[in-house]
Amino acid sequence: LTIAKDEFALITIQEMADLKRVFDDRNRCGHPNLNRDNEVYTPPAELARLHLRVAIEHVLERPPVQGKAALNMLRQTVDSDYFPIIVGDAEQGLKATPLLRAKQNLVREFVLGAFVSLMREVFPERKMLQRLAAAQGAQRLHPDIVRSLLQEKFDDAVFKTPDDSLIRVLWLLASHPDLQPLLKEATWLKVENYARAMPSPDIDAVLYSLAIPRLREFGVARLKDSTKAELSGAVARLRGKPDDTFIGRCIEIYTAATSFDSANSMAKELINPLVGYLSSEQAKAVIVAGKNGQVRESTQYTGVAYNIKTSGMLSKEALTAVIEESGLSAKLGYLVADNPMPT
Repeated sequence: LTIAKDEFALITIQEMADLKRVFDDRNRCGHPNLNRDNEVYTPPAELARLHLRVAIEHVLERPPVQGKAALNMLRQTVDSDYFPIIVGDAEQGLKATPLLRAKQNLVREFVLGAFVSLMREVFPERKMLQRLAAAQGAQRLHPDIVRSLLQEKFDDAVFKTPDDSLIRVLWLLASHPDLQPLLKEATWLKVENYARAMPSPDIDAVLYSLAIPRLREFGVARLKDSTKAELSGAVARLRGKPDDTFIGRCIEIYTAATSFDSANSMAKELINPLVGYLSSEQAKAVIVAGKNGQVRESTQYTGVAYNIKTSGMLSKEALTAVIEESGLSAKLGYLVADNPMPT
């Protein structure tokens, strides 16, 4: 039993105590000479039923593989290049592993290990999505066990996460909003302080903080202080539509360009990659940026305007109106002319 508990993690401390009682009673029945006064030990039926229940629940009803071997197998399965990143598919994949009928301690170790690794280790993006999907799939298979685990352990795991890993904490909280209510006040204060004073290399965390209600104001404040270099790096790593506040900041900094060169680089690195995500009002704001001569006369400006036109974000009437109202007909009027001739 000690080997099963300590070396292979097949049983918990409580399960070992239960099984030890079974073992001791087995010896008392098998060796009556051990009893004092040569009395034959005759256990009552209730105790026999209890021992049967313990044997079944702790050992016999479980799949052949449990403990550390099962945990290692689960982790290898999740880290396979072909494990899914969609939660529903991950749940189906986990049904073919020992996790389907796993003991409580295996479920807890697997899920907690997945969340802790997401917060403290550096992986390629796909590996992170696989582990997140696996943790959520396990939560679907064993909702009560995982709920109890997270209520007991998640806050402490976040609080003890090193400062240089907090960007991944924000990513996890934004990706799995159900985790946010599990944080206690002291942990929130730590995370808020990070969001407020976010270091430049972690600027992507601004996007995560904007998606977390309690951190949004800090993300907005940090965004106002962001530089063109920080925003360019964040845009280059986008995997979907960013928050409108982020898009607005990119347009704001483009509008305030102080040279042709900066306007050109911002058009390439900030605006053109975001064209597909612009709202109609944001698209108009990009056109209006041409009122700044450094933007208007930059070589990239007409290309940006053309991309907005072809995106279909603005109707011909709306595009015509914003060009005329901004006094940009001489520069962009060809875009809405009946017979457009590029300049």
